[in-house]
This record gives sequence, C-alpha cells and structure tokens, in this order.
Amino acid sequence: MAEVTIVGVIGTGQIGSRMARRLLRAGLRVVIHDSDPVAMEGVTGVQQVDSAAAVARDCDLIIICVTDHHAVRDVVMGEEGILEAVLPKHLVIDTTTSTPATTREVAAALRERGADLVDAPVSRGVPAAENGTLSIMLGGHKASRERAWPVLEKLGTDIILTGEVGTGHIAKAMNMMVMAVNFTATMELMHVADSLGIPRETSIAHFAAGPGRSFVLDHHWPRYILPATYNSGFTLGLMWKDLRIASKIAADSGQVPLLGERVTSLYRWAATAGMAEADNTRLVEFTDQIHGLTQSARPGASSQYVLECLDQALFAAVYLGTLEALAVARAAGLESEQLLAVLNVSSGGSTVSKGMHDGYGNLELLYANVRKVTLMAIERGDPCFVMSLVPQILAMGLRELPRAASDDVIIDFMQRRMGKGDHSQGSGGESG
Repeated sequence: MAEVTIVGVIGTGQIGSRMARRLLRAGLRVVIHDSDPVAMEGVTGVQQVDSAAAVARDCDLIIICVTDHHAVRDVVMGEEGILEAVLPKHLVIDTTTSTPATTREVAAALRERGADLVDAPVSRGVPAAENGTLSIMLGGHKASRERAWPVLEKLGTDIILTGEVGTGHIAKAMNMMVMAVNFTATMELMHVADSLGIPRETSIAHFAAGPGRSFVLDHHWPRYILPATYNSGFTLGLMWKDLRIASKIAADSGQVPLLGERVTSLYRWAATAGMAEADNTRLVEFTDQIHGLTQSARPGASSQYVLECLDQALFAAVYLGTLEALAVARAAGLESEQLLAVLNVSSGGSTVSKGMHDGYGNLELLYANVRKVTLMAIERGDPCFVMSLVPQILAMGLRELPRAASDDVIIDFMQRRMGKGDHSQGSGGESG
C-alpha cells in the first residue's frame, strides 16, 4: 500500500485545526474545508477548498472533525458532500463525537461506492490535539483500520481498537458520560466539604488519594479549578452535546442510564442558563451559585471523619457510574474490555476502570456511607443533584443482589433495571 502523502481535514475547529497543523509538521500535504471560512483562517500552510467534495477530489484519505452526527451526514451525503466525488480509493476517518447509527449509515453509503469509513473519535482535549497525544477509539474493517493507523499515529499516542464500525463512537460517548459522573460527583462532595468549613485544597487532595481517584481529580482540579483558570479548552455546551449523544446511544439500545441522565440534565441546566460557551470546568462556578457557598466555621464532626465518609461516597458514585456505562455499552454492542481499555487512556479513567477497587464493592457498606453523606448534605442545605441518586441505586441493588456482588453481576443488574436487558446490539435507526 502506497504511503499517504496528502490528507484532507474537514472541520477546523479547536481539535480539527490542530490535527491539520500536526499533519503539516509531519511532512504531509493538507487540504482543509470548513463550513465557516473564518475557522480556516488560522491554519496556514494548507490548501483551502470550498466544499467537502473538493477535499475528496484532492485526497484519498479524509479526516472529518465536525460538530455532531448531523454535520457528519451533511459532509458525506449532503450537497457538495464527499459522496459527490467519492471513488473506491477513498477512506474516511470520522473523528467527530457522533452516533453509531449515523456512522453505520454513512459507512454503508460509502461502501456502496467501493470506499470505506472508520470511526476514530478522540479524547484528552485541545492540549493533547496540540501535542499529538490524543487517545483514539478506532472502529471499522481491519484493512481500513490498518490503512488509517499511520495517519492516526501522528495525532495520538493511544489507539484502542474497539471492534466493528460504530463501536468507536459508543466508546467515546460512554467515556464522556463516565467523565461527567466522576466530575460532578467530585464537585458535589467538594461542596459538602465546603459547607462544613473544609478548604477545597484539603478535600480535593484527600479525594485524590482515596478509592474514588479519577482522571478528572488528577487533571482538572489542579490545572483548571483550584487555581480558577477554567481554561481546559472544551466548552460546557460541547460537553452537553456529547452527553446528549451518549443518552441517544443508550435510548437506541433500550437503556435509561440513571446517573448519565442526571448529569445530562445538570449540564443542560447550566448550558441553557447562558453558560454554553463557557469552559466546561465552569460548571463548578455555576453550582457554587446554587449552593451559595454557605460555610460553617468548623464541621460538626472531625474533618478526618467527614473526609473519610466523603471518600466512600465518591467511590460509590465513580463505581456505579462506570458500571452503568459498561452496561449501556454492552447493550449497544461494545464489549466491556474495549470500553475499559478506552477509559484507562482517556478522561473517564479511575481506580474502578483500572480494577483497583478490590475490597470496596460491598453494597451494604457503600449504602451506609453514602446515606451518612446524604443526610449530612441535607442538614447543610446542600442540593446534591447527582449524588442524591447514588443511595437510591444502591438500595435497588440491595433488594436483589448479594451484599458483595461482582462487577459483572452488578452490570447485568443495571442493564435489566435500565431497560430491556435483552443484550440487543443497539443499532436502532437514527431519528435525525
């Protein structure tokens, strides 16, 4: 197979523009198109064209990095789209956070012309796109994955094979849902500590050394939240969009993820309150306003006791959020091993995804600890939007499961409780 020397990039926003620059620095010729001409102005040294079809006329290999699944369909199947110029030699790499239903529809249309598509959504954000250290979730036919690999290696350091076409998008959406649960649970428990007079630096440091440790604890809090920089490069509106895609994948698979839907509602509240263009880490500021930052001079109990209770509550949220995503992924057709591999190199990673939670999964003990924290929050007037669901889910589990159930048993239980529980492949039609 001939070495790729020219690549098209359709969509030159925050991530796509940086992909184009990385490919240029790797010595490739790059052709770009964006529906907004202003978005192309900052990308120098490339050839700019006025349509997706024009990109296809110049390039055999085309990367799509647009806003959502609707935009993907337009780029490929719309007026002046890739299909108008496609030939059997073409390979499309879709890095957009999209839906598997759209991915399969678009891939089928390309295959009718002899071309192909792989889905390769990315994680780790703008800094990783700048540095070529993205994590990439790659789904599609083996030959097409192998053809895409040399180009993707110039963009990322961790490429995880997820399976058939569409599974990359399932993995990306579930990663974002887990990240959101981990982030909001940490934030809400930090607010409880706030209300008891415990400094944020103290509570976050304690959480980061505990069983609920996650990527967002290691990465977002020290870089963007505690120093109040709020500059992760990913907007709250985009996070809400990704969560809506995760919800759609769940719905198409006959599932209703309880924690996933709750965090989606919280992001919707913030986005529609005028924060869609703000950095997603400013959700902390939004909830600061809700909580009013009411603090007492000293906690009613010792700080150490309070922090130990909060530690266990955070673990419970991270644990259930991760297993819930694994249940949705299984129903949608993605194996647990592939999703765990993705989480562990992406923003949804935690002690749970890495299997470092032996001895913490006793449902009865978790329920007792989370209930203490819930009562603590109620006494302080703390509206824990997401954490309030955790004891309810644990209580449901305790009615049906052993006190020390395995992860797989809990995943099966969640899949039954969230929907059909029929292990369907989740390839339902796209509603548009």
